[in-house]
Amino acid sequence: MTKTGSCLCGKTTYRVDSLNKDIVWCHCTICRRASETAAVPWMTVSRNECHWTGDAPQKFQSSDHGTRYFCGTCGSPLAFCTTKHPDDLDLTVSTLQNPEQFAPVRHVWTSTRLPWWPADDLPAKIEIPEQSG
Repeated sequence: MTKTGSCLCGKTTYRVDSLNKDIVWCHCTICRRASETAAVPWMTVSRNECHWTGDAPQKFQSSDHGTRYFCGTCGSPLAFCTTKHPDDLDLTVSTLQNPEQFAPVRHVWTSTRLPWWPADDLPAKIEIPEQSG
């Protein structure tokens, strides 16, 4: 199943050849700050099945193990990769064409979830944030 996506201005685009992995709500502090929202819906895909088809995204190393990809023109957050899972790439669900087809199935980093986030019945994984120096 091939899907496409883009940033807000449409200059940075991508194609994904297979959408067969996890879709989650991430509540970590870094995702919230990078996206300026309460939580980010991510879809994990195989890195080798995602192809940048427009302008190449800009990169920002947001932690010692994580790199974020964003449009250099409009600033839209597009993807995240980590050295902890080097074969995977996380795409922001909202940048997919027809994102309504891809609902998150669980929550991650719930130890930093905002207390006013609405409750639901999805499974949650509590992770303890790493201390920054």
